[in-house]
Amino acid sequence: MFKPITLNILALLILCAAGFVFFKNKKAYELEVDNRNAALADLAISEDRLKTATDSYNATVEDDEREQGVIAGLLKSEEGQKEVNSGLERDLRDKGDELRFFENNPDMVNDWNDKVRIADNSMDEIKVLDKEVKELDTMVSNREINLVNLTGKNNDLKSNIANLKTHILSRSDGRSINGLKTKIRAVYNSWGFVTLADGDKKGVVLNSTLDVIRQDEVIAKLLVTIVEQDSASANIIPGSMAPDTFLMIGDLVVPAEVGMNGDQPVEAAAASAALSR
Repeated sequence: MFKPITLNILALLILCAAGFVFFKNKKAYELEVDNRNAALADLAISEDRLKTATDSYNATVEDDEREQGVIAGLLKSEEGQKEVNSGLERDLRDKGDELRFFENNPDMVNDWNDKVRIADNSMDEIKVLDKEVKELDTMVSNREINLVNLTGKNNDLKSNIANLKTHILSRSDGRSINGLKTKIRAVYNSWGFVTLADGDKKGVVLNSTLDVIRQDEVIAKLLVTIVEQDSASANIIPGSMAPDTFLMIGDLVVPAEVGMNGDQPVEAAAASAALSR
């Protein structure tokens, strides 16, 4: 049997050994942790480098694809340019053949130059003729305009002459002009006369007989006693108007109908004699 002191010493030794082992294991664990952290850091660095390398590779692939597209376009453009160059070379050969042909046939060249000069001279003559034609067209147009104006003036003059003849004939016959249409401007029943809205300018003639029309019927007759340029006065011929009829402002007035020989109506002549008494 061990003595208590021996047990204590033994326990202490065991405890010291356990502490030593624990201390060694802790150091080893800490070292492993440090190594693991260092490995993780190296791994992160490696992953970053791998990502950078991958991105660079992808960019390089894209650049290469673009370059391949550019190269393909250039090759296609080169083929097109070769075709254009071939066409230009053919044209150049044809022009060379034409040039050699004309060099070997100078008479033809001179004849062509003569034709060109003749054509140039003809163009100059054509330009001069075209200018002259345009000037003649302008003159013809102006003359046509003048002719139209003169024709219009001539027609107006003929119309004025005809109206003047009609006016003169009417005056000589003592009749107002046919086609005269005027209206009563004022009525003076107490004095037995009216005034008219028109006068000599519209063809009212002194001592002529006029009819007053209402609803397409003659309701009274007038004898013109005073004529001015734009107005006239006329007496109401006695007996020409019904007792229950009254003249009104605005009644239509026209020349009276004439007899077979162009004379005044008999009743108008009698009324004129009565009024003169």
